Amino acid sequence: MKIVIAALVRGYDRKQDYNILIKRNNNIFRKITSKSENKIKSNIVS
Repeated sequence: MKIVIAALVRGYDRKQDYNILIKRNNNIFRKITSKSENKIKSNIVS
């Protein structure tokens, strides 16, 4: 029984890590897209 609980806890931890990674990647992606959008806007203005 203890082994099953340990496996569940480990799986939960891994899921949390995965969610954190996804959030981090989304933030990086947003920064990149906003930078490129700003470049496009400045090109249109000038």
